[in-house]
Amino acid sequence: MHSLRWRSALVVTLIFARGGYLHAQPHGRPPPVAPTGGTVLRITYVQGYHGRYVQRTTQTIEGAQPGRSVTSVTRSTMDFETVAVHPDGTADEQMRVAEMDVTGEGLPPAIRATLSHGVTGATYAYTQDARGRIVSRRPVTGVSDEMRSVVDGVTQSVDQMSPVLPVGPIALGGSWHEQKTLHIAPGTAMGMDMNVEVTYTLRELGPERPGGVHPAVIGVAMTLGTPAGTSLQGMAVQGHGTTTGEMTLDLWHGCVLHSHSTGTMSMHVAIPGSTLDIVTHIENTLDGTPSRGP
Repeated sequence: MHSLRWRSALVVTLIFARGGYLHAQPHGRPPPVAPTGGTVLRITYVQGYHGRYVQRTTQTIEGAQPGRSVTSVTRSTMDFETVAVHPDGTADEQMRVAEMDVTGEGLPPAIRATLSHGVTGATYAYTQDARGRIVSRRPVTGVSDEMRSVVDGVTQSVDQMSPVLPVGPIALGGSWHEQKTLHIAPGTAMGMDMNVEVTYTLRELGPERPGGVHPAVIGVAMTLGTPAGTSLQGMAVQGHGTTTGEMTLDLWHGCVLHSHSTGTMSMHVAIPGSTLDIVTHIENTLDGTPSRGP
């Protein structure tokens, strides 16, 4: 179960980091207001804009060990930068893991060291359009050989989790929806599919705060479940879960000022001669510190 825990921690850390960042609208101007009074949310990139995210993810797993729960905490810092902006409105983005550490009761030092040293320095580069869709991705660099297959699988999952901004204008209190099948960590022993439904709600927009910050608050509610017939390492798996949270974004500087989410995932695993029911509770907090850039 140690392998399941640290791989899961890595998936959660990267997904939440990307999920928060992709809603941001970097330095420049507020989003246009449509004639209907709604707001058209688009990302307006500025070359050279950069900053740092600090993230903490706590996972408590029940059922993996008889009669007790196991809690692990992943702490990470990630530097982000808009490397280039193209005439079609897309931009080359880059995120680098500056530090990562996982702690938890019973976590072997060797696994902790493998995760920390194998992922710290990893750089994730991609091209993103004005609605937040990832249109291309480069191979991850700065990853140890033993972590390569895991990280490559995770980044493919992260691509699919990227939230897409609505096509038309959205008013305060308005919502938009996504429905997809997520391939979690494909190409690894932990690979499986999840059916995902997400509802985003625009809760607040502005006004401008001192220092040129133009905040927007977006609520997120997600449900997910495994398709019928799902298996993991040859074992039949049934899973379902929910996540709710909220992000505060600076629309003029492309930074998530703060985000917080909580979620629960239940997994029923049929193992030879028995069954295993695992419940994972996840809490994630991310804070952004922007640099002013150009």
